[in-house]
Amino acid sequence: MSQRAEACTAHDQWFALRLRSQYEFKVQGHLQALGVEEFSPTWDERVKWSDREKVTTRPLFPGYIFAKFGAAWPEVLRLPGVVQILPTSLCPIPISDAEIANLKLVLASQVPVLPCAYVAGDTVLIDSGALAGVSGVVVRTKGSTRLVVSVPMLMSAVNVELEASTVAKT
Repeated sequence: MSQRAEACTAHDQWFALRLRSQYEFKVQGHLQALGVEEFSPTWDERVKWSDREKVTTRPLFPGYIFAKFGAAWPEVLRLPGVVQILPTSLCPIPISDAEIANLKLVLASQVPVLPCAYVAGDTVLIDSGALAGVSGVVVRTKGSTRLVVSVPMLMSAVNVELEASTVAKT
C-alpha cells in the first residue's frame, strides 16, 4: 500500500464499500465482529404470495454498505463479500459525517423510503405505451414508481409523467 493510501485512511471516517451481490447482511455481521462501526440503510417491503403475506427487510442501496474505519482498512478489505472501498481501494474518498447523519435522520423519520432506479438527468427510452420508442431525460422522480420525463419536441420539450416500469435507461 502506498503512503498516499495510508494517509487517506489514517483517521476513522465513513466509507462506502462495494459488495458482492446479496452480501449486505453478511458483511454487516463481519464488520460488527471486527468492531467496525457500520451503517446499512434498509427498507421494508410487503411481499404477497398466493398463500401468505410477509414483510421483508431489503437494503436501500443493494451491493453497498457504509463503514467507519481508518487504520483497519486492510482487515475490512479482506472480509468475505467486500469487493472494494469506493471509489478505489488505492485511495478511497471518505463520506462526510453530515451525509451519513442526514441519511440516518431520513430513515428515523418514519417517512416511507423506497429505492428508485432513476435519478434526474438519466437518459431513458420509453419502451411501452403510447410513447414507445421516444427517448427523453428524467427531470424528477415521484416516489419509486413515477417519473417526470422531458421529451424533446421540435426545438422545445414537454414533460410527461410516466410509470417507471415503462422506461429503460439508455
